[in-house]
Amino acid sequence: MARRIAVGPRGPRAAIVFVGLLTVTLAASCGKSRPEIKGKLPLFPVTGKVTMNGQPMPGAIVLLHPIFEFPASAAPQRPRAKAEDNGTFKLSTYANQDGAPAGKYYVTVSWKESEEGVTSEQLADLPEKAPESFQNPKTSGLIVQVKEGENTLPTWDLAEFARQASNNP
Repeated sequence: MARRIAVGPRGPRAAIVFVGLLTVTLAASCGKSRPEIKGKLPLFPVTGKVTMNGQPMPGAIVLLHPIFEFPASAAPQRPRAKAEDNGTFKLSTYANQDGAPAGKYYVTVSWKESEEGVTSEQLADLPEKAPESFQNPKTSGLIVQVKEGENTLPTWDLAEFARQASNNP
């Protein structure tokens, strides 16, 4: 003889409560895409443009090195950007295009031939197209001051900048 299990008045109600709690839990967790970063500094938008002999440097990597180190409690991230096809860039520190902390920085620029499907290891082996001096924070000669608020940097033409530096030793 088959046994029947009676579902009392609490059965459907319990299921509804369970589904409701599950929905609230999932909805509460949807807005959190990544954990909070400890020591995150306030950031300010920074845009600029890099060129070589007046031509854009698509794919060039711009990296900022603080002249005065961040506080010891600050998250250890360096502001960076990858130039668009027209040479323009927007700095990122903790997330895509979120800006940079206020401060004074040395700037380095690396520009390699970038192709689809090239791994980071293969990219490291490609020849550098930016003058060597711009790859070292102590020799690049590029210094930027990020201030609170919007920051629009002047266009950096590396060839012109290198010519000026060689004329003024």
